[in-house]
Amino acid sequence: MDEPMIQPVTQDPATDELPAPQPVAPFSAQDAPAPAQAAPGATPGVVTAPKPDAATTAPAMPAAAKLMADNRIAYESVAGTGKDGRITKGDVLAAMEGSPKPVALTPQDARTMILACKEAGVRFFVGMVVRFFPQYRLAKELVANGQIGNLGVFRLKRVSYVPQKSLDNWYFDPTLSGGMVIDLMIHDFDYGRWLAGEVDRVYARRSRSEVGPAQYVQAILRFRSGAIALVEGGWAYPPGVFRTGLDLSGTGGLIEWNSDQPAPVLTFFPPTSHDTASVGLPVSGLGEDPYTAEIRHAYHAIQAGTNFEVTVEDALEALRISQAVEESLSTGKPVLL
Repeated sequence: MDEPMIQPVTQDPATDELPAPQPVAPFSAQDAPAPAQAAPGATPGVVTAPKPDAATTAPAMPAAAKLMADNRIAYESVAGTGKDGRITKGDVLAAMEGSPKPVALTPQDARTMILACKEAGVRFFVGMVVRFFPQYRLAKELVANGQIGNLGVFRLKRVSYVPQKSLDNWYFDPTLSGGMVIDLMIHDFDYGRWLAGEVDRVYARRSRSEVGPAQYVQAILRFRSGAIALVEGGWAYPPGVFRTGLDLSGTGGLIEWNSDQPAPVLTFFPPTSHDTASVGLPVSGLGEDPYTAEIRHAYHAIQAGTNFEVTVEDALEALRISQAVEESLSTGKPVLL
């Protein structure tokens, strides 16, 4: 798993028959709190790890202190598990492993972070690794190139098993992880928005296990473009089983892929007067690990001063969609964004 990175600047379907939707306010810069000011004497555009305050922060072991200094990690962002709360190298490595998303647990916190980074002149990267899986990238390219006509209805699936952790693990505490919807389904909300544009309405239902955190959620997203998506997610499979898939239907064709089949994406196009055979565009398997591809892209963006493919605004919108889904699950009503 990868984590948000900050770098110096170098350059039922939701139809009208459903109950009245509840609005969710869009982001406005004037609604966010004022960003934090840079420390006096700090070098503009450079993020540094503050030194620990002996009165409030337990000391770090030498190896841990060096690792934090080398990677510009703030002491207050690492929980120490050593004697008397000392920060160990293992604590730092665990903090560096982090989580790819969400950008924050609430849109307000995310906006504060975004504005603070803009004010400080630093770049803010958030990882959405699904965009770097070759099957998903090819499907996006086919849709963008008009290969299946206008995207109409599509389905995205991401169902795993209950995390094999103790019940006091942070995955099961929504105040820490955001819960299954924000931790897992956010990837497909981001991908759906990448495919079809802005979401204007969501409706969701959930099935829960009578015992434990197992659950299954279906969310219907309506896009301003007119497209509709069914997004399935859950902690519902036996341990070790994790299945993903996509079905994209357009006015001129269909794209299908799921993780149970071989790596190539299969495409189907209707016959034309010039070509009565179906046309497929095969793709090779996972030649490069998607997480490696994401890190390589981020490294190039940092070195070359080019844009990172996933913007912080993308991450914020994925979070807003996730929270709207959670609101719909709680109220049983559709929610407007």
